Amino acid sequence: LKLIHQVDDKIHGRSTGHYALGTQQPLRGRAKQGGQRVGEMEVWALEGFGVAHILQENRIILERAKK
Repeated sequence: LKLIHQVDDKIHGRSTGHYALGTQQPLRGRAKQGGQRVGEMEVWALEGFGVAHILQENRIILERAKK
């Protein structure tokens, strides 16, 4: 049994896109141009690495998107 996986078929990224109205998180799924969500554990990991400025920047961007 041989599995064929090509990186070109799997890789997905986005710089802009739609957000869910309630949570202001990126939509799920490649078909919906979704992106990576930042949950509670991801926030803790970023804080642990000392990159609070990324969290602050993300919060500001999401607040601007709500307006």
